Amino acid sequence: MLSDGPLLTSLDAKKLIQDKNEDDEDALPLVFKGIQFQYNFEPGSEASIQFLDVLKDANLETFRSPTIHAILNYKWSLVRYQAYFLATMYLSYIVMLFINIEYGTAGGITTLILLAFGIYFLLFEAYQIIIRPSDYFTDFWNIFDLFRALLLLYYAGTDWAIGHDDEKIAGKAVSYVLAALNLLSWMRAISYLRLF
Repeated sequence: MLSDGPLLTSLDAKKLIQDKNEDDEDALPLVFKGIQFQYNFEPGSEASIQFLDVLKDANLETFRSPTIHAILNYKWSLVRYQAYFLATMYLSYIVMLFINIEYGTAGGITTLILLAFGIYFLLFEAYQIIIRPSDYFTDFWNIFDLFRALLLLYYAGTDWAIGHDDEKIAGKAVSYVLAALNLLSWMRAISYLRLF
């Protein structure tokens, strides 16, 4: 069995040479390809982020390159489980938001669960700000996600506080915030649904 990823180790090369049957006329020769620049495959490394930033503005023909294709497939294999986890968390949030809209009562358990999601999303945005503060506010989706997390916390906190005092007051004021939150949440959910 060979190593995972686009790189072969010396053990891989030995295994390939030993497995070669000299009588096999249809065998294809082993071809090694290289790239002309150093590249750090570690997700989140500065070199990796710079490389992906360059690709954002690249011509679409660039993505037809076997080298770029191999690098992106390898990087996806490193981060896909985190992406699936984030998508699953977000879709769970959407389901909970729907349950809250349909069946929830002001200040109920669904409000508390939405509050927990809001704290999780806000912490995730804070983590991104800490890691790349200069780039965070230049991306529209980062600002969008931060605003949505704050709106979720405002809604859940207001719904919880008012729900224990007077549900009639909560109905009108919180319903507008909930409508905006619902719209923003579904706009973001579309980007996560692309993973599935």
